[in-house]
Amino acid sequence: MEFRSEEQDSNTMYTALAEGTDVYAVQVVLMPDGKIAKKSCTCPYDYGPICKHIVGLFLLIEEHQTTDDEQQIQDMLSTNADKRHNAPPKKKRITQVEKFQNLLQSADRERLTEALQEVYDADTRWRKILIATLQMDDAALHKAHKVKWQAVYYQCRGRDGFIEYGDEWPIAQTMQKSLDMAEKLIKDKKHLVGFELSRTAAEAAHKYILDADDSNGNLGDVLDRAIFLMSSIDPDWTEVSQKIYKYCLKNALTDTYTSFSDEADMVGMGWNHAQMDDEIQALIDAVETYLQTTKHPEFHSKLQDLIPKMTISKKKK
Repeated sequence: MEFRSEEQDSNTMYTALAEGTDVYAVQVVLMPDGKIAKKSCTCPYDYGPICKHIVGLFLLIEEHQTTDDEQQIQDMLSTNADKRHNAPPKKKRITQVEKFQNLLQSADRERLTEALQEVYDADTRWRKILIATLQMDDAALHKAHKVKWQAVYYQCRGRDGFIEYGDEWPIAQTMQKSLDMAEKLIKDKKHLVGFELSRTAAEAAHKYILDADDSNGNLGDVLDRAIFLMSSIDPDWTEVSQKIYKYCLKNALTDTYTSFSDEADMVGMGWNHAQMDDEIQALIDAVETYLQTTKHPEFHSKLQDLIPKMTISKKKK
């Protein structure tokens, strides 16, 4: 079990994923004096105040702190010795991620196949992820990534279905990696594939935010980045522009984007990709209908400002 630490005001929050019968999200918040401010685990244990997963995280934190102290002493001694003897600097410790990457590069195909089969047989949740990843092609790329997000999402939820503060970071981290791929696809001119992956991430992030305490803004950052990537696609007046325009016309004024005031950006995106006057007029009609039916039209000044701009632009397309 590996953990992640994050400063939270004067406290330090530690989070980890513990593997047992299932995969559980574990969280411990420590005050500066080492006292416990908060502890939680998504496992079903309810026979006492603390489960073995929380105990395991405590031991890892203690070991890490001890190791860091010892490493600092060793580094000081090593530095002094190097100065005296002109010895080469001490090698940097290899992280678990680096070890894994080295193993991937050195392992032969047979061993990799055996390892994947062992994971597949041992963990039902990972089966969907493995299948989705290995079957991945451009047409189904966004669906394969969504399977990964869903697997992490279910791991992070509590027994009541809610994701507590701090427990959302594994989902956000997984989705940001997917958006890294979307960004590369868009830069490589694979606009349609990059768009599909970005819009799927935006829709999923909206759903996860509603089920989580996202005070950190981690999932909100995913939603914002997904919209930014979609808007970064230049109109090419082909089927890609048509796809983006139709998506914006249908979805820009739905809860996915109005819940967090992103509707004006999405309408503007649709306007940017509209090719005909009647397409722009359809956007104008949709915005006017929305403003007439919404309870607080005064909150949508950016949306209102788009109407005259789109009207003027019609004859210029």
